[in-house]
Amino acid sequence: MKLSTQNLILRYGSLTAVQRLSVSFSPGELSILVGPNGCGKSTFLRACAGLKLPDEGSVKLDDDLLESYSARKRAQQIALLPQSPMTPAGLTVRGLIHYGRHPHQGLFQRRSRSDDVIVEEAMRDTDITDLADRQVDQLSGGQRQRCWLAMILAQQASVILLDEPTSMLDIGHQCEILSLSRRLAQNGKTVVIVLHDLMAAARYADRLLAFKDGVLMACGRPKDVLTSDVIRRTYGIESRIFHPEGESAPVVIPQM
Repeated sequence: MKLSTQNLILRYGSLTAVQRLSVSFSPGELSILVGPNGCGKSTFLRACAGLKLPDEGSVKLDDDLLESYSARKRAQQIALLPQSPMTPAGLTVRGLIHYGRHPHQGLFQRRSRSDDVIVEEAMRDTDITDLADRQVDQLSGGQRQRCWLAMILAQQASVILLDEPTSMLDIGHQCEILSLSRRLAQNGKTVVIVLHDLMAAARYADRLLAFKDGVLMACGRPKDVLTSDVIRRTYGIESRIFHPEGESAPVVIPQM
């Protein structure tokens, strides 16, 4: 499904976190949001998931206003992994991932064989099958992050929103998660990620969106967004941009 915003304004009291943003995200595309801390990226994702109502403007799924969806219908279509999800004490990895199936089950419906298969696939995709019977709160931060991502995969939503999904992961698992995100997009999902790693963003994104103070500074292909001018206006630093031979992704070198 296509996710779009029109003249979106998000506020916290007198603070405007997102300023009149109009943008769309399409199936088959991996979009990555970059920008300094506190610039509105996470707030924007929460609005896209229906967890924060627009103060002005709108969020739509295809042609329908997101706020017209019930919570259950919304969860069937949109999955959000926030920065710091809270893990219930004593819950096993398999139990956590089964929570991703709840939007697809009736009030009194027991989990089915199909649910079990989907959960097993999600664990394989995130390389946590060997952790299935362990308690989530006894795992390392990186392991817990992969468990939460597996739950998002089990939700089987059309739109996947990931807020810094590679935080706390080693470089090997970072690459696996971003490669998986790219495959999800290639398989027809609408995938939107917040990342701080510009190198990873440049390598994996179909489209980059650079934010500062709730304003979209640039949007487009990584090689068009990651320029010295955009880096200066977004992060307030000088940089040099390299385009290594044989590589499509630009390399950003901050100038100290």
